[in-house]
Amino acid sequence: MDAAAAESGLYYGTNSSRGGLRLAIGLIRSLCFAAETTGGAGQPLSMDDAVLNSPADALLDVRGLSLRFRGVRALSEVGFQVPRGAIFSIIGPNGAGKTSVLNCISGRYRPHEGRIVFDGRDITARLPRDRAGLGIGRTFQNLALFGHMTVLENILVGRHHLIRNNFLNGPLYWIGGARREELQHRRAVEDVIDLLEIQHVRHAVAASLPYGLRKRVELARAVALRPKLLLLDEPMAGMNFEEKEDMARYVIDLNQEWGITVIMIEHDMGVVMDISHEVMVLDFGSRIAGGSPQEVLADERVRAAYLGQVTEAGAVAAPGAGGDPAGRAGTGAP
Repeated sequence: MDAAAAESGLYYGTNSSRGGLRLAIGLIRSLCFAAETTGGAGQPLSMDDAVLNSPADALLDVRGLSLRFRGVRALSEVGFQVPRGAIFSIIGPNGAGKTSVLNCISGRYRPHEGRIVFDGRDITARLPRDRAGLGIGRTFQNLALFGHMTVLENILVGRHHLIRNNFLNGPLYWIGGARREELQHRRAVEDVIDLLEIQHVRHAVAASLPYGLRKRVELARAVALRPKLLLLDEPMAGMNFEEKEDMARYVIDLNQEWGITVIMIEHDMGVVMDISHEVMVLDFGSRIAGGSPQEVLADERVRAAYLGQVTEAGAVAAPGAGGDPAGRAGTGAP
């Protein structure tokens, strides 16, 4: 079992006597979560879920996010807002805290300070599976596929939180609605397969695919959640030029045609500057710049973070660091 998938709540343990108990507990928690978020009358019952004062066009509002690993501060009072329908990129050198931000948003890490407000609801203390139910999907920096399963089965895992049939009515496959629900999920998955152009490998075992296709399958699984917010952690890492072009096109299509807001970590600055609406720069766990791609490129603090110290005259003091930060980072340097 993949560790990332386990932490995402996608595994209940089918090979042990505790599997049924875990499944039952998961179903009870799902029912409790649904009741809590709707309150039976469409109103939130939890104080944490109360609508907070965020800009009307902000889907995600992160405030004063701080994260520590013993004596190491991974994040220090990071704050930003992601407008609805935007492609929002996070860049910075290695160790700047980029993936830590995504892990806090997705629920893999719980920040020590700060709040995360998603769609007007405070999700700081929510479990990862609850955040998936609210509409947050993600991919991982390292592939997190089930290698022994087919492409179709991997993508269907992304529909797990949407399945309403359970161990009580599931055995009544033909008369209990399970067959009809399965067909609905299959149609939804086929839409994702068509969008990402992986029809020819739908029945292939995931572990047998080349790296570029496996990255595409992982994206498909995240999209199968039908998320409002999609978190992409280096979706183009290790790809050649043509594969990067294809992946960039898929991200744009998901954003423009499917209306999905995207937060993307990417080291290829050419891609970042071409497709992003807004960019945030992190360095040593702190936000040092943010704004449009053009504004970020012109910021001297960004140049210093990527290339070294900047002199009073605006020249880069580090030896051998000529050119702008986009050209240097585009070679794959973080």
